[in-house]
Amino acid sequence: MDTLAKFCYRVSAEAKIAHNTETKEPTEAYIKFNILDKKEENIILVPCKTYCKIHLKGILSLAKKLQLNPDWLEPITMEEYSENVEDD
Repeated sequence: MDTLAKFCYRVSAEAKIAHNTETKEPTEAYIKFNILDKKEENIILVPCKTYCKIHLKGILSLAKKLQLNPDWLEPITMEEYSENVEDD
């Protein structure tokens, strides 16, 4: 079975990339990215086994791009992402 290539991550408050608007204390942040087709119009489908591998490898890619400790990134489900992010 295939699934859409949508990947979500929680970033630990330790990363200090997000702050509570009331207390100004560091808080968790959430990241989502999609893999698009060559025309960049549609999210591609990937086999479930491949999805899991990409989701885990995404931690290292994001950590490098954002200059964060990989331990601060955790793969999460779309549902968990949606529960914690108001606008998408």
